Amino acid sequence: MAITDEMIKRTYEIAKQVYSEQISQEEGAKKLNAYPRQQSTTKIWFNNFKCLLKGHVYKRIMPKNLTKYFLDMIKKDYGYTSFKKALNALKLHTQYIESLGNKSNVTEIYIYFIKNNEIEYRQSDLTDIISSSAGETEKLRQIQCRIGQGEFRESLIKLWQGCSVTRYGLVDILRASHIKPWCVSSDDERLDQFNGFLLTPNLDAAFDKGLISFNDDGTILIAEQYKSALQELGIFENMKINLKEENKKYLMYHRKYVFIDALKG
Repeated sequence: MAITDEMIKRTYEIAKQVYSEQISQEEGAKKLNAYPRQQSTTKIWFNNFKCLLKGHVYKRIMPKNLTKYFLDMIKKDYGYTSFKKALNALKLHTQYIESLGNKSNVTEIYIYFIKNNEIEYRQSDLTDIISSSAGETEKLRQIQCRIGQGEFRESLIKLWQGCSVTRYGLVDILRASHIKPWCVSSDDERLDQFNGFLLTPNLDAAFDKGLISFNDDGTILIAEQYKSALQELGIFENMKINLKEENKKYLMYHRKYVFIDALKG
């Protein structure tokens, strides 16, 4: 079902009315369009909107542009607490779709919102860890991992003994970088040394933003539109990393969902 920008805005306004129980789903579907065959689809969208606000998993897909608009407007109209619940619902949705062996159409939207709200989301993560029922030792372990310190960083230093790409050896300035982003990793993946590279600050920033990635043979991938700019930062097409076999499953995720040239496809 094609959806225009005007319809997206109208869907959101009606979804809010349905959520607040001002009107029923049936009434909302009729207000949104006049075709009975489309009403079941719009009811799915209303239910997905409700799940987003409550932070619950939703199992039916909806257009990417509608999903993004819902997230944008939830943050604007309902505040950050509701926005974080919506991000969690989106994460659960992508995990559900991928558990069926399919590629989620909104994983890149989830990562986009996480990256564009990185400071708020990281602070919220730390607050959640502190207020959790975990013991103090486990809380410290999780906090250190979240900020790229502690056990995770030490395991990367021991594994790589310098920058994973350039072999630069002054580890004090190197950054512990997750390959599969923290925000979509399980607890075990977040602490897995093979889900990380030790990188110089320029490589870390480019990798985190999806401007670069790596093939399974270790050769670097550089986003086409940033090749010239990244050369000025010392990032060149002849760079290569000596990958561990265990890195490859995480890199597959990075290439598919974080590397910006893949997202354009």
